[in-house]
Amino acid sequence: MDKPKRIWKAMLTLLIAVLEALVCTLSSAPGVWAQIQGSVFVDCGSMASYVDSLTNISWVPDAPEYITTGVNGYVPSAPSIYPNFSEFTTVRYFPDTRAKNCYSFPVMPNSTYLIRGTFFYGNYDNGTTLPSFQMAIDGTIVANVTFDTSAIFVYYDFMVASVSNVIFLCLLRDSSNSVPFISAISFSFLRADFFDSDVYGVLYGTQRIYFETKYRLNLGGDGLVRIKRLMNKGMTSSILPFLNSGGPPTLSSPANPSCFPKKHPKIRGRK
Repeated sequence: MDKPKRIWKAMLTLLIAVLEALVCTLSSAPGVWAQIQGSVFVDCGSMASYVDSLTNISWVPDAPEYITTGVNGYVPSAPSIYPNFSEFTTVRYFPDTRAKNCYSFPVMPNSTYLIRGTFFYGNYDNGTTLPSFQMAIDGTIVANVTFDTSAIFVYYDFMVASVSNVIFLCLLRDSSNSVPFISAISFSFLRADFFDSDVYGVLYGTQRIYFETKYRLNLGGDGLVRIKRLMNKGMTSSILPFLNSGGPPTLSSPANPSCFPKKHPKIRGRK
């Protein structure tokens, strides 16, 4: 081999070594924005990571990894009302008047994720009226977040197909001009073999329709059930009691069951 070729080969070897070292450094550095390929449990407003002693779930703080706006808030009533829900003791709230505040989650393009936003008000702000606001995923309004009382939590589950390498979960003010907040976000990757071909076709069709969970009911039970995992290391679940006094939830029409995909209006403005 002549001298120029040897020089080029040595330079190429050195470049590859430098690139490999850089990749190793980035992948091991704390706070790196890695694509979600399993499950991520975000305790909004928390200052540090921790492991829940009841469920053994590892919770991580939301800022600055997934969001840089908003204020950490503490919910003093949470430990007495929901002692088994450590993630309810803090919230992130957004007192500024911007159109929306968005969480950014790194994902694999053309993959499916189960996303849950959980909200426990608990009168954290000593307010006189119950708040209401909206939740959006990737620019689509998916939920109007409302509360019957300050002592009840609400959550919204959605099965969403990613379009790019980022999924945005945003909170917006509605006509009430209440301050949006959020208690926790659960984000789980779903393998392709989880779906049948019909579901896959709907999620990845031209309309990109998502699926929404309507109810999780503990039939015959009289209390709230906490389940650690669903769907092979997927989402944690809170199943509500199905009480005789309350009766079953009513669907609007038998021809339109709650498991059908839904479409909601788009939102405007910058993420």
